[in-house]
Amino acid sequence: MELRSPYSGQRSPLRTQDPTPLPQGPLVSRRAALTGMAGVAGLAALVLAGCSTSGGTSGSAANVKAPTNQLVHAWTSDYTSLDPANTLGVDENQEIGVNIYERLLQFKFTPGDNGTLNGFGLDVTPQLATSWTVDGPKITFQLRDGVKFYPSGNPMTAEDVRYSLERMVMIPGNGQFQAGVAGLYHANQFKVINPRTIEVTTTNPAGTPTAVPVALASFRFQQFGIVDSKVVKSHASPDDPYAAKWMQNNVASTGRYYVDSHQPGQQVVLKAVPNHWSGSEPAFTTVVLRILGGADLVSLMKGGQIDYAAKGLAARQFDQLQSSGFTVLHGQTPNILRADLSLDAGPLSNVALRQAIAYAVPYDDIAKVVFAGRASVATSIVNPQAPQIDPAWAVYQKKDPAKATQLLADSGTPADFVLDIWYGTGVAYYEDVARLISSSLTSVGIKTKLQPRPPVQLIDLQQGRIHHTANDMSGMLITDGVIWLDDPDTTIDLWGKSTGDLNWSHYANPEVDKLHAEFRDSGDVAARTAAYKTIQEDMATAVGAIPVAVEGRTVVTNPHVTGVTYTPDPYARYEYLKPRQTT
Repeated sequence: MELRSPYSGQRSPLRTQDPTPLPQGPLVSRRAALTGMAGVAGLAALVLAGCSTSGGTSGSAANVKAPTNQLVHAWTSDYTSLDPANTLGVDENQEIGVNIYERLLQFKFTPGDNGTLNGFGLDVTPQLATSWTVDGPKITFQLRDGVKFYPSGNPMTAEDVRYSLERMVMIPGNGQFQAGVAGLYHANQFKVINPRTIEVTTTNPAGTPTAVPVALASFRFQQFGIVDSKVVKSHASPDDPYAAKWMQNNVASTGRYYVDSHQPGQQVVLKAVPNHWSGSEPAFTTVVLRILGGADLVSLMKGGQIDYAAKGLAARQFDQLQSSGFTVLHGQTPNILRADLSLDAGPLSNVALRQAIAYAVPYDDIAKVVFAGRASVATSIVNPQAPQIDPAWAVYQKKDPAKATQLLADSGTPADFVLDIWYGTGVAYYEDVARLISSSLTSVGIKTKLQPRPPVQLIDLQQGRIHHTANDMSGMLITDGVIWLDDPDTTIDLWGKSTGDLNWSHYANPEVDKLHAEFRDSGDVAARTAAYKTIQEDMATAVGAIPVAVEGRTVVTNPHVTGVTYTPDPYARYEYLKPRQTT
């Protein structure tokens, strides 16, 4: 589903910053040279210059050899949990989980350009289940025969599946959240019919059996990984009944890879599981996850030391590698950059001021400059591929500074008002986005102050505000979220519901809460679509969250590597990668 720690789908805040970041500057509105619309163009040049690559990047893809059976993937930070039921919302934990665990179902991939495989939509295909039937809220899975766990050799049975799902709903964490998206809340919703058959009953949050529209699609996600119940139970204790501590650092799975070695902060080595039930082994039998920290990734790519990277590079660095002959691929994955506004106190409680800000955001400049034209302007906080999307925010994206100026005047905002713009320093492009927004707001008369914070500190501040335990933040928050489902349910549940777990804005509308509760699990497609259209229109009018750009996902590989996968979750799947065939 969606995003930031401690919730599912979230991008890790521990990203390495671009090696040549823009200088920090707290009060951007004082920079006279950057004011006005001409200032945006000037700032765009500064942003591009700030994204240039550091030294030592000579060489080209022509000098890079094709990998044989080993692939090296650049990671910007280490993993902290191997437990599929509680990946702590960290990208590295979820990426490794995708590859070491398997689920009952998986994404349905179709061929894309340049050897890519695309797994969008809600379609599923078998993995550990061979077939399934749906009868209202009841889903009955037939399990694959001959599957064994590694390294124990224990055969997989329906009891392993039942126990894995029980762990997911019982352990507090992002697995429990993702289970709720699928209508799974209690251990009694899973019933073993026989060793090869399990029945799952989905419910609404109140416990009433309900056919949940996104239930099957949710079974594709890594939180639904199946564990070896005998091994895991052997490590349980009265204080830790589901062996959560042991599972953080150990694996009991049926997956294609296992963790062969781990040097914390340096690298992780994955090896292909021998005698896997599929009867085949992946082309890359060894995958090295090299943790780079602040290393120069461009130089490492050009030196042939890295075969695959998706993080730690600015847009201009992707461009440079592409011009040097490396394969740079971009997929329109549904990760949405947003600018959230606090709307519950001070001048920002006036909707006219929030709308003035929305009209002044330089959407096109952000998509073209920060993301080198790879991103597109976002018109909703809902997944752009969801059938229920409504482009309700498009009204603000007509580049109308006069409208922004008029709304600002109508709002009666005090002349000394300063908008704080908060963002984490762990994501390289947040600084660039904040500066572009700041310059554009200054041009219509809104002063701003940049508030960069280290990722861990920012998360603490965010959580304090979200859960009403502290109020040390107000203004604008630059953030982004990966939306795992082609459906509005989880997006609205996190950001649109008054008690949403990521509702930093404190947006609250009783009618929206009522519509969401009534239609999130409704089988009436037309009524459900209409309800979510109404919700999106109200959220756009209130301007608690401003969708800015659909970032997509850019990947660079050794030119001799093919088989890159694109899915709503932003993770590499190593079993599909392989050396490119040459003639």
